[in-house]
Amino acid sequence: MSRWKGASRGSPKTAPGTSELAEVFAGLHREHDVDLRFGVSVTQLVGAGAR
Repeated sequence: MSRWKGASRGSPKTAPGTSELAEVFAGLHREHDVDLRFGVSVTQLVGAGAR
């Protein structure tokens, strides 16, 4: 089972005692327009050509 299961989008769920650190890193990512998504899955990748 994933430790991220049930976490709401943009609100990291971590092991006890690390939530403050997780919030710091989440904040740094948000400052750079990173859209954090927890509890979601990728169903398809679409691209313009192979590499």
